[in-house]
Amino acid sequence: MTISRERGRMRFREKIRGKLYAVSVLTEFVRYFSNWSEVWDAYRHGRQLPCFRLRSGLMLAHGEGDEPLYTFREIFENGLYFSHNFYEPSPDDVVIDIGANIGFFTLYLNQRAPGITVHCFEPASPTFERLRTNVWLNRLESRTRLHRYAVSGDNGIAYLAHHQHSVERSLLRESGDAALAEEVESLTLARALSVCGVDHVDMLKIDIEGAEVELILNSKPDTWRQIERVVLEFHGMLRPGCRQVLIDALRERGFREPRVVGYLPDEDRGLLQAER
Repeated sequence: MTISRERGRMRFREKIRGKLYAVSVLTEFVRYFSNWSEVWDAYRHGRQLPCFRLRSGLMLAHGEGDEPLYTFREIFENGLYFSHNFYEPSPDDVVIDIGANIGFFTLYLNQRAPGITVHCFEPASPTFERLRTNVWLNRLESRTRLHRYAVSGDNGIAYLAHHQHSVERSLLRESGDAALAEEVESLTLARALSVCGVDHVDMLKIDIEGAEVELILNSKPDTWRQIERVVLEFHGMLRPGCRQVLIDALRERGFREPRVVGYLPDEDRGLLQAER
């Protein structure tokens, strides 16, 4: 009898926790989305979420394989890339986004600093098209430059592995699996800066699922002189020990002590923020 009563209490507590979580999600949707009822209906019935229409006026389109709610929370709600007062964008700034995905970071920059110039690098075909759609929907073509390249340690052909989630697609380091990947053109950081045609970068953002190691280690320190600050995601689960390697490399390239923030700072994944 006691065991049965305890199980009943546990089920009741789980039910209450579930309802409280649902209320918190609904509150989140109402706060941020003008089409919150449409988003909520799709969410609670397990359907694909519709385009997010923010109360600020931005439209955030997405598609199959994207993780729009996770990405929205990371960028818009938590402001992870700008934490610790790392960077406050202004309309006159130039930002380069390597690993732009479907463009949520670019849209967030434009919400914070309308008119800012952003160069987006995204090699994956369907992801690039959704990035283009988001730029078009929000009428940002005049100040947003789209470059369908990967950026890594070499110039030439590279192979981008397929993944069910677009944010987790990564360049292959072994050619043997190329048949299971998309062929893309890859540029070094120096070549990417040349493509952008800029002589000063207020912030460089890098999120390329492990290829950040080659991008930085294969770049010359002189290449970084025009970059004021950098924020990058490191992926120790893909590249064991890379956090310290990247910290040392950024120091060698003229940046002050990089700060580890976000996710699990003492574990395998997180962000590095570094300024000159």
